[in-house]
Amino acid sequence: IHIRETVVDGYLGFRKKLIRRGIEKYADRTIFICEHNKNALGTQKGEVIYNPVSLEKYKSQDHLAIKGRLGLKENQKIVLYVGGLRVINGPLIFVKCLKDIIEEYPQVKILMPYTSYTPSTTFFSSLKRFLGNCVNYFSTRQIIEKEIKAHSLENNILQFDYINDIENFFIASDIVVVPFISPHFARAVIEAGAAAKPVIASNIGGISEVVRHEVNGFLCAPGDPKELARNILRCLKDDSMSKDMGANGLSFAKAQFDAKMHAKNVLKVYDSL
Repeated sequence: IHIRETVVDGYLGFRKKLIRRGIEKYADRTIFICEHNKNALGTQKGEVIYNPVSLEKYKSQDHLAIKGRLGLKENQKIVLYVGGLRVINGPLIFVKCLKDIIEEYPQVKILMPYTSYTPSTTFFSSLKRFLGNCVNYFSTRQIIEKEIKAHSLENNILQFDYINDIENFFIASDIVVVPFISPHFARAVIEAGAAAKPVIASNIGGISEVVRHEVNGFLCAPGDPKELARNILRCLKDDSMSKDMGANGLSFAKAQFDAKMHAKNVLKVYDSL
């Protein structure tokens, strides 16, 4: 059995108990994508094989050429957030921290793929949105748009719909931010490592296994936009430190996340059966 994501408790915890029982009773081998996933499920049966990343896709690209295609200037500092609009990925925390960053570093550009879309205009969707707004309920998209307008961040933020070439955004960026508020593994961390970029991330289960504080990035208290902003600014202001962290991240990615090594480790489990 492969456990590909953290199993949430649900309302009464039955789902987690059922999966744990199934593993204990029926699985010959179980593979988890991080230690937190294994511990959260409460089973001692299984092993961790981290998700892979294709390192070749990240090292063979031209950083400046990609920046040009995205409409970014050669000397601009770029901060990347790739969590989309899922609340547990911390988009609201991230947007709240941007005011402090742009006050000190007004030339920075923020890339936010997966956060721009056209909401449905059908009658029922429009009615639901209208009624929700009447009682002060707003979608994540609406809250982010309000925050951007309230602090005049429009010129600093580039939002995108779904994209297929996410590796180009990592290559073009200088810093990757992973402000998740609920423990789960973050693929963005290993992609940042493959692109040799420092990571500013929440100190939560899953992420804290692969972000080493002050080695390949910074770990921050989850849900704290002020601390998030402080550490992003540290990286923006210190090129030497950021490059060292990125290099450490790449070494870590080569040792832990290489796709070829991942395939061999999974095959070893299958061969053992």
